Amino acid sequence: MTRDGSGNLKFYVDGQLRATGTDTNPFISVATTLGGFENGLSSLNAQLDEVRVWNVERTIGEIQANLYSTLSGSETELVAYYRFDETTGTLLPDLAGNNDGTLINMAGTEWTASGAMTPKTYQATDASINGFTANWQAIANAQTVTIDIATDQAFTTTVATGIAASTPTGSSFFVAQDLSTYTGQKLYYRLRFTDGSFVSPYSEPVAFMVTPGNALAFDGVDDHINVPANTDFDFTAGTIEAWVKPSANSDNKVIAAVRSSAAQTRWSLHINEGLDHFLV
Repeated sequence: MTRDGSGNLKFYVDGQLRATGTDTNPFISVATTLGGFENGLSSLNAQLDEVRVWNVERTIGEIQANLYSTLSGSETELVAYYRFDETTGTLLPDLAGNNDGTLINMAGTEWTASGAMTPKTYQATDASINGFTANWQAIANAQTVTIDIATDQAFTTTVATGIAASTPTGSSFFVAQDLSTYTGQKLYYRLRFTDGSFVSPYSEPVAFMVTPGNALAFDGVDDHINVPANTDFDFTAGTIEAWVKPSANSDNKVIAAVRSSAAQTRWSLHINEGLDHFLV
């Protein structure tokens, strides 16, 4: 949340503006609480990490720049900074000043692994047998971004790991990977980033489908394919499978057919747009 000098409020979620409002009451130097009111009411049922208090309205660019990075505590206009990296005890140190907090009604054993620095990923695009584009919320201070691919959400069976994005501070990267053996199969990708010695948790896995490579476009006039005669096609029981995307005026058009030397049709599979059905 930010507030300007006129009391205009802006609320951000994951670095994106979600709501605005107004409040003319100024910030004043009274006791501050985190996770609930001082009387214990409205206690938070959640994990809390990376609390930062500034004495200036931060821009959306500034908020996004440090969204996935810890601070040193010496940044200009940073009034209080709580990193929550303790493992025991009831003291919450302020790394920016002298505003340490004390845990109330807590044993000091509640410290837990944080997901605050987990990168946010989006749906893959341009998926094909040649690869896909991974998309994520840009991480301004990322020095590396690496991508893993697997056939399951737990990443127990991986397709490729540690694929480095060429522009770590960007928000997308085409992963050039041969996925031809996974056509029509659901795959998953995840990523993590580094910032100095910090290595982020893995993002949530994102599912995507590998689409077939190409199709062949027929003109509906005289285009066709000839396949030489072969006894492989002599059968009494069988199955014909095909993916077809018909265009307009595809009335009574052949998908597949077999004819004898006397040009007598042995079988043919047609699509009839006018009657809205297939013919054999």
